[in-house]
Amino acid sequence: MTRAALVEVLADEVVVDVACGKSHTLFLTDKGDVFSCGSDVYGQCGRGRASESVLSPVRAQLPSGIAQVSAGIDYSMALGHDGRLYAFGYPANGRLGCGTDGS
Repeated sequence: MTRAALVEVLADEVVVDVACGKSHTLFLTDKGDVFSCGSDVYGQCGRGRASESVLSPVRAQLPSGIAQVSAGIDYSMALGHDGRLYAFGYPANGRLGCGTDGS
């Protein structure tokens, strides 16, 4: 059995929503900021560039004012209070709605 542990990086934040993909997690704060950690092979952590993994939550490169987060297997989405939708990660089969399949 694993023991629960405080996520120290987020100790001073009020986390209001969490979304989990296959190997990554998004945390939404009450200020509308998104933090992420885990596998980032396809850029699904929203840091602006892909990397092997993000071991501790870091702020995603998204504008403040995010209202909701969602995570798929290897992609993520964030909905702003202004209605703008941000999609990042693996775009296979057009799943991000960005007009590309990543080929």
